[in-house]
Amino acid sequence: AVCAFFLVDRYLKSSRIQKETEADAALLMAGSAYDYQNILDDYGSTPAAPLALMGLARQTFNAGQYEEADALYSKFLKKYSKHEMAVQAEFNQITCREALGQIGDAHLLYGEFVKNHKDSYLAPLAMIAQARCLESLSLLADAKEVYEDLVFSYPGSSWAQMAEANLTVVESRLK
Repeated sequence: AVCAFFLVDRYLKSSRIQKETEADAALLMAGSAYDYQNILDDYGSTPAAPLALMGLARQTFNAGQYEEADALYSKFLKKYSKHEMAVQAEFNQITCREALGQIGDAHLLYGEFVKNHKDSYLAPLAMIAQARCLESLSLLADAKEVYEDLVFSYPGSSWAQMAEANLTVVESRLK
């Protein structure tokens, strides 16, 4: 009985490892939404599944299907809220809102994102996006303030340089 248990345990572990290896290989080869969906269908219980879902959402966004991409990022956040890419999914979801023309909501969400993830590498990008939304809403004084905060918060960075360039444009439009 002990030997049978041992053999069954080894077989199950070997099968799981084989499935994970196949999923990883499929993920490396994936290049289309169809490929990512197949990975989710065939290997949804493997560690490759969250990455495949992010890939599917990105492909969907790039195809201009912003509502569908938003729903996929939402699904990711519900299913994998503790995953290391959850912050990226949250940011991408806001980007979907902006792409859908929900500029007012997007600027508020980018601001919340910065407050909640101020140590994230995406925080300065969210600040740039927030200011861009404010500019689109003709709230130039508010956009100027966000750019100035970015320059102050990330001095010497490429983000600060971009903010300074945008700040010059905003200031000229304010005059």
